[in-house]
Amino acid sequence: MKVLIGIGDSWTQGVGVLPDTQKRHLNYQNDTFQLKNKIEENSKSWVSKLADKLELTGINLGICGQGNRAAVKNLYINNIEWDKIESGYLIFLLSERSRFDVVSEKCIPRTFNTFNVPPCFGEDVMIKNMSLYSEIVACQETLLSILEAQTFAKAQNLKFYFGYSFDNLIDIKDRFELSKKINWNNCFTPTDNFFNILADYQNTPKEYQYYYNLDKSTEYISYCCHPTDKGYTFISEYIYNFLKIN
Repeated sequence: MKVLIGIGDSWTQGVGVLPDTQKRHLNYQNDTFQLKNKIEENSKSWVSKLADKLELTGINLGICGQGNRAAVKNLYINNIEWDKIESGYLIFLLSERSRFDVVSEKCIPRTFNTFNVPPCFGEDVMIKNMSLYSEIVACQETLLSILEAQTFAKAQNLKFYFGYSFDNLIDIKDRFELSKKINWNNCFTPTDNFFNILADYQNTPKEYQYYYNLDKSTEYISYCCHPTDKGYTFISEYIYNFLKIN
C-alpha cells in the first residue's frame, strides 16, 4: 500500500469546511462531538485532496487543538498497519509552537489523546504549570518534533515534507544546534504560513479577529480562522506543486 499520511492540528483535520463551523469549533474537545464530524472534515481536508491528486491512500491523523508534540505521537497511538505500507509521504503541517502537549490518561486513537499546558488555554492553567513552559523550550520542542517525524518517515520508507499552518520557524531556523539536523529543503512554506498565504491570495487582512467578527466565511478562510473547502483545495494544490519539483 502506498500512502500519504498527514499529521498536524485542526488545519490538517479539516476544520472549517462544515456549516456553522465557529459554533462547532467550540465543542471540539468533546470526543463524541468531534468523532461525529471528523469523517466529513477529513474527506474535505488537504490530506484527502492531496492523496487523490497523487493517487495514494490518505491517512489523516490531524486532531483539532493539538500541538506539534501530539501530532508526531499520533503516529504511534493510532493503529496503523505499518507492515503493509510500501512507500509514500509523511507530511507535517505544523501548529503553533507554544502548544505543548502531554499524553492524557485515556490515549484513545483519533481523539483528544493529549492535553495542552501553557500558554494555550487559560490564565489559571498557565500560572499553575508555568514551570513547564519557556520560549526556548517551545522552540526546541518544535525542532525535536520535526526531527522525530523526519526520522520516523525514513524508518518507514516515506518521503518527509513539512510546512506551517499559522506559525513559521524562520526566526529559529539557525538559532539552535538542533536545526542543523533538519532538512529545510523539505519545507514547502519556508518564509510564510498558509494563513497568510490564503489571506494574500484573496486580498483580506492577516488578522484573526477580522474573521472572527464576520457573520459568514470568506472564500478561502472560514470565520473561525481555518481554511474553507476552497482553502483546503488551494493548500493541496500548493503542496502538490512543491512535491512535483522536489
